[in-house]
Amino acid sequence: MTADEAEAWSRISFHLENQIGFWFALVVGDDARPRARLREQTARWCREQGKPFFVHAPPPRGLARMAVELVGETEPGIHWIRTDGSRGLIEEWDDAASQLFLAMNERREAYRKRLDGGVIIEGRESLKRLLRDLAPDLFSIRAFIAEPGSSAEVSAPSVPEWRAPARTFMVRFAEMADPDRELERAARLEAATSPNVKHARRKALETAAWGLLMAGRIEEAERCAHILASEQVGSASQVTHEVALNALHGLIAWEQGRLERSLHCLDDVLRALRREGASATAVELRMLGGTLGARAEVLVARGDPHSAEASFREQLDALEALARVDPADQETQLRVSVVRRRIAALVLARGDHIAAEQMLHDSLGIVERRATEQPTEARWRAELLKYHDELSTAFMARGDLARAREACSAAVQIAQQLAGEDEAVRWAGVLWTLLMQLSTIASAQGDSAAALEWAEQSTASALRLLKERADDASLSWRVALGYGQQTNVLLQQGDFNGAAATLSNAWKHVRGLPLPPSEAPVPRLLVGLYVQMGLKWLAPQGDTLTAGDGREGSRSSAIRRAREAAGFLKCAISLGERCVAATPHDLLVRSALDKALELIAIAMIQQGKHRRARQVRRRRQRLRRQR
Repeated sequence: MTADEAEAWSRISFHLENQIGFWFALVVGDDARPRARLREQTARWCREQGKPFFVHAPPPRGLARMAVELVGETEPGIHWIRTDGSRGLIEEWDDAASQLFLAMNERREAYRKRLDGGVIIEGRESLKRLLRDLAPDLFSIRAFIAEPGSSAEVSAPSVPEWRAPARTFMVRFAEMADPDRELERAARLEAATSPNVKHARRKALETAAWGLLMAGRIEEAERCAHILASEQVGSASQVTHEVALNALHGLIAWEQGRLERSLHCLDDVLRALRREGASATAVELRMLGGTLGARAEVLVARGDPHSAEASFREQLDALEALARVDPADQETQLRVSVVRRRIAALVLARGDHIAAEQMLHDSLGIVERRATEQPTEARWRAELLKYHDELSTAFMARGDLARAREACSAAVQIAQQLAGEDEAVRWAGVLWTLLMQLSTIASAQGDSAAALEWAEQSTASALRLLKERADDASLSWRVALGYGQQTNVLLQQGDFNGAAATLSNAWKHVRGLPLPPSEAPVPRLLVGLYVQMGLKWLAPQGDTLTAGDGREGSRSSAIRRAREAAGFLKCAISLGERCVAATPHDLLVRSALDKALELIAIAMIQQGKHRRARQVRRRRQRLRRQR
């Protein structure tokens, strides 16, 4: 525990032990890990003292409702409300926290009268400003603001907010066929009146819909699904068709990002399948496993990892039952491995590193054996790659960099083998991610030579992808991130000129490039590096006058350095302003942009451009007023 964490815990524990009645506090910090440790410590204290402790972690849209629900609480205890996480972007959380504070400000007297215990709001640093500006009365009655600071640990990636469904889920339901051929067949049978022909037409439409979905032709698949829903079939096959149709609607909705609709349809499928009970056939077990897996992924996207884990574990039970029915089914064995890995990822995301590592190690031997027994089966080697990657993430999360590097190196080796056998472009994206991770680990270990080598390889991988898909802007951001990582390492090595050249290459790829919020981490890194480079030009180390240098030479040198600094600082300002426009509540970028404006004003003065310097300072003041 750091000194900041200890100070924050002393504030919380004092109020836990001594405060009577309602009290209100904030736990804030841009690093989520120290906040999580304080939350766990508070929960542990409450358990030991027999005091109720409630953690509320709604999605952004549910935060304001929490203010109303708190008024109705009758049981004494501590209510801990989280206002940050992987369920939304930073600006979404800030908007939701604003609504929460406004609603709580109106109900503060009701809390004083009805609540017996503390309400602790946890979130990013911006909560302090939001509370002070939007809810001054609530701000005035706060008990304390605890700031646990930052953690020195290497962070683990969080579970992604949303991703389109993997085609392997659809295979659980679909019959592989040419959708266009099936549509033509359905059109030929449209005018028929015979029940058997109607059934054949429906079967063709159903197969076409699944094929269209598998091919990514979502609108056409949805039209087929609507036609199927509007037509009636015989009672003998009614249940089977309803199950397949609901599964189809659920996966279409998932593909479209309509998560509530998808969850509703998949739950209907599960209810129908579970009515079959113990007599479930292999086909029904396969469909049950696929539905539970799809439901789990939707729950992850919806921001409910606990329910997602439960659904994944149900899927694992169904798949293991199916594996017992047909032990030779390699597809089922592979799905079992995938589900175990997904469960481990969720366990890791909630912070239980030891349990996650144990789960991954338990399955790693099986996957390695399958990959060795079937060397021509690329799917098992790809799965082995993913296991090594997950293990690397788990080791990084608890600071075991040596084992993290070993696991990541194993994943890179497999990816390179697969790239040599298959389309290199297909694996270039995987290699980019793994090599970037490997470079980060080596840099954290102090092995700058290896870190630079892997950063260069990662950038080369992204450049190959960009060459194949020149219109994909996200690939340019990947290239720029690779150059940024190289710059970091070169600065660690003291290679100032190499860092400057590499950072200039990054600018060539991002200049004028659209900046979606999802790419914000890249400019966040680059803006800081441009500022750092500008500062080095303004204040070079060890730059002293030698004998014979005159005053004019000194002034000329200062002007030259100021011009070089201004070039990098202009890049920082241009990129920083675009980033602030995309993610207006990103305090790290705002702080770097503020520093860049401060430094470029100094550079202007050194060049004798006093009017420009005054304009820059006014621009800086406007930025500060916008916070």
